[in-house]
Amino acid sequence: MKRVIYFGGTFAGQQVSNLYHERLKIKNKIYDQYPDTFTVLDPMRGKASNGAMVGGETTMEMIYATGNFTPNEIMSRDLNDISRADILLMEMKAPSIGSSCEIMYAWQRQKVIIIVSTNPSVIYHPWAFHLFHLRPSE
Repeated sequence: MKRVIYFGGTFAGQQVSNLYHERLKIKNKIYDQYPDTFTVLDPMRGKASNGAMVGGETTMEMIYATGNFTPNEIMSRDLNDISRADILLMEMKAPSIGSSCEIMYAWQRQKVIIIVSTNPSVIYHPWAFHLFHLRPSE
């Protein structure tokens, strides 16, 4: 049986096309290195396709502003995905309200949580450092 990874992270203020392609590379690495082992749930699915990704200047905030996805729909799907997941993989380029909420939700459900970041504001935050026993990478 495949293990499920919820692949969240910091989306705010980032250009959708860059974000989409960066995340696709990471998901493909997971699938290439661990074939038939994982299913990856990406909260961007459906938001960066079908015409929603308009040029390189589009940000997630612009997509949300279209009204195609209500805040309740976004949050409900994300929480459901986290509940289904075995592992929460968070790519955190910067502190994020949404990502922090997702991490706490997963922690309360005793999920395995992996945070990838080079940002000292994320790595050395007292909550993250204590709860997740973070070790900065070399």
